[in-house]
Amino acid sequence: MSYCVNCGVELAESEKRCPLCNTIVINRTNPWKEPESFPYPSAVEKPASLDKRFIAVIAALIALIPIATCLIIDLLSGSGITWSFYVIGGIICAYTLGVVPVLLGKNRYIISMILAFLAISFYLTYINHTTDGHWFSNLGFPIVVCVFVVVFIFLFTNHVSKMAKLYKAALFFSLIGLLCMGIEIIIRRYLDQGAITWSLVVLPPCAIFAIILIVCERKQKIKDEIRKKLYF
Repeated sequence: MSYCVNCGVELAESEKRCPLCNTIVINRTNPWKEPESFPYPSAVEKPASLDKRFIAVIAALIALIPIATCLIIDLLSGSGITWSFYVIGGIICAYTLGVVPVLLGKNRYIISMILAFLAISFYLTYINHTTDGHWFSNLGFPIVVCVFVVVFIFLFTNHVSKMAKLYKAALFFSLIGLLCMGIEIIIRRYLDQGAITWSLVVLPPCAIFAIILIVCERKQKIKDEIRKKLYF
């Protein structure tokens, strides 16, 4: 049995290169010969793709069960349809967020985001209207916009930009910190309160993580060491 001279991983006799670090295997006492069989298949089999329409239909049928149950219970209570619309609206929002993106695919994430944004906005508008509240325009809607802007920036970067993975992770932590600060600013303006507090606890760790990831991406030695330790 041979071992890689670079990373020390155990090698099969059929290996011409180390599968972990791609170093050429040279063993003068046992020169490489074409083996009769390899310990792994020559081609990677791709798993069968799932039928997205079937998933969407099954999810819709599952969602209909709590919808119908809540409607029946609400009607049998004798007060008409009251609270069941809150449950139905939440299920529709969950379906739009979880199932619609799978059905449309990654290339249509903008359409998925627009549908999710509209579903959540209409749902919050309904709650605001039925409870005689005045919080949606000054609190609910700005927070929804803030969240969807952050999600859009991250998804756009993931799908369009050729940015390195560690840079994308750094962007993710940065956006989380900025999102928390934006949400606190919106809440404090709505409540007419003073300076921000708790978001300042979230922002520094996110910034530190982002800086560490950027440094790791820029330093090739650190990247190589992380790959050896984590085996990726």
